[in-house]
Amino acid sequence: MAHIDSIEGPNRHVLPAMRAPGPLRNESAIGGRAAPYAILFLRLALGVAFLQHVRLNLFEYTPPDISQLFGLPPGVSAFAITWETLVAVALVLGLMPRAAALAGTVTLFIAMFGAHATAANAAFAWQHPAFWIAALVLFALVGDGPVTPVPTLSSGTRS
Repeated sequence: MAHIDSIEGPNRHVLPAMRAPGPLRNESAIGGRAAPYAILFLRLALGVAFLQHVRLNLFEYTPPDISQLFGLPPGVSAFAITWETLVAVALVLGLMPRAAALAGTVTLFIAMFGAHATAANAAFAWQHPAFWIAALVLFALVGDGPVTPVPTLSSGTRS
């Protein structure tokens, strides 16, 4: 079997990246310099999604209390809408966004197992909040990202 260093032919220019031990040598712009902006984009997209959900709950549903739509106790929707608005504002403005993302998972877990679980085949079934929760947890694990006026408290490191 030939050693990688001794391979000749048309694909030999591809092989130098394979020779390096350890982490990838060929760090591209997407993996390196642009990664923080991907985190920023994810944060903004999650915040806008919360704002869209608040708008939908306030202006699209016809019952005066959305709780009635899903058979939940009265008054729950006002709390949920207020909570989601605070989460959205914190995510969009970068005010402790990792904490806001984890706070957003609370209402989504309740929605997934409460309201959305009863509508298994509907457009607002449990799959949408589950994917949303996964994105929020991913964001919380990755870090605050750039353009964060009030970073989430951590163990002395800032992403």
